[in-house]
Amino acid sequence: MNRKALALVVLVIGLGLLFWGYQDSQTLGNKLSRSLANEWDTKTMLLLIGGAACSAFGLFGLFRK
Repeated sequence: MNRKALALVVLVIGLGLLFWGYQDSQTLGNKLSRSLANEWDTKTMLLLIGGAACSAFGLFGLFRK
């Protein structure tokens, strides 16, 4: 598989994880947990961190010479 195509796939997966993490952070249970305990849900954090990492690697792979 071409390196640029693989980087694009990783970028799209990362953006999808970021979107999924954002959607999960907007649920009522997660908002209540954040307001009362001032901490994020573990699933939400993993989705956001994984999405950010995949997006960064995808962008790096696309713009690397």
